[in-house]
Amino acid sequence: MLSSLAQNVINVTDTVFLGRVGQVELGAMGLVGVFFYTFMMMGYGFSKGAQILIARRAGQGKQKSIGWLFSNLLYFEILLAVLLFFILYFFGEAILAQFVNSAAVLEACKEYLSFRNYSLFVGFIAFSLVAFYTGIGKTRIIIYSTIILGLVNIILNWSLIFGKFGMPEMGIAGAGLASTIAETSAGIFLLIFTVFNKEVKAYRLFKYNRINWNQIRSLTALSFPIVIQFLIGLGGWFVFFSLVENLGEEELAISNIIKALYLFFGVSTWGFGSACQTIISNLIGQKRQDEVWSTTVRITILSLAFTAGVSLIIALFPEWLLNIVTDDVTLIEDSKPVLYLLIFILFNFNLATIIFHAVSGAGAIRESLAIEFVAVVCYLAYVYFIIFIVQGNLLQAWSSEFAYWTSLFILSVWYIRSGRWKSIRL
Repeated sequence: MLSSLAQNVINVTDTVFLGRVGQVELGAMGLVGVFFYTFMMMGYGFSKGAQILIARRAGQGKQKSIGWLFSNLLYFEILLAVLLFFILYFFGEAILAQFVNSAAVLEACKEYLSFRNYSLFVGFIAFSLVAFYTGIGKTRIIIYSTIILGLVNIILNWSLIFGKFGMPEMGIAGAGLASTIAETSAGIFLLIFTVFNKEVKAYRLFKYNRINWNQIRSLTALSFPIVIQFLIGLGGWFVFFSLVENLGEEELAISNIIKALYLFFGVSTWGFGSACQTIISNLIGQKRQDEVWSTTVRITILSLAFTAGVSLIIALFPEWLLNIVTDDVTLIEDSKPVLYLLIFILFNFNLATIIFHAVSGAGAIRESLAIEFVAVVCYLAYVYFIIFIVQGNLLQAWSSEFAYWTSLFILSVWYIRSGRWKSIRL
């Protein structure tokens, strides 16, 4: 869960502080946040592929193979970070301009991105380390790195956005700089801890100095569909926000408020999903395939219990939650209907996410990509129909989440129950 929170805490805290700056900045954060994380998730996708392999090797008791995997993942992530940085640096603004109609929103996106790009380097190294610790089931260190990430980002957001503690008042650009420094701090802490951690010395993480291109090809073959899957998923959400912008700047701001709460309350589900992915891969590595479905069901039930708890918080304290994100009275009032809808979305999201992670944990990466593609097509077709054909409102646009998660759930359950994954070898 903390690993999942680490991926979302930056976006959520940036949104909370920018909610006190203005609607343009709040709406821009929704767009540029998803846009930037579409690039970040390329590195995250490769690390998730490595996590599946590491968990499989852990189940087989092959420690040295894990170190070999990690070293090659690290080399690959660094090269990928350099490539994506140059793409964002030189073409990021031009890409955004194709999706953003408001000149004010586009300018705010550019200001945020001008500092945010630099976090790719340490961020991708951190992804490698998180994949290693999650794959071997030793995730305590992720708690400490996430705490550092959150604290540094909160302090620097307050300082750089509003010009506190002698810092310059930078607005949305300050949020980008604060987030970059926070991710760098957490990543450096994680790296230093790993170098001096005696418990992981047996894996020889930094002892393999040469790139093994065969290992890179194997890792890429497994991870590339996951990366495409993330790109399709996050790309779909980016297109959703760009379509919502057609409804108005207030609707875009409300959507970012709901997205922030969605990400925060979805942390438990993403955490259980990641655990399910690791456990299923480990079970298969131990040749315990007959336990896959029952284990997935148990994890789903546990996750549903957490979702019920957070949904109760939303139902009982809607205004308090919305006031955390923004102090704009109009936005708070107009956000309530979508927030109540979020309660039902979260349950749908929970059921689909756990089962879907079981599919990828079984090594069925191409199949999970196909499932994701079908779900996103259903999702975007629904959103386009609501906004441009029916000319519906924001609440109706957000109901598109049900089209996405229901499609994902049905297809994932069908695949796991079919048993076709049993013939896959990693």
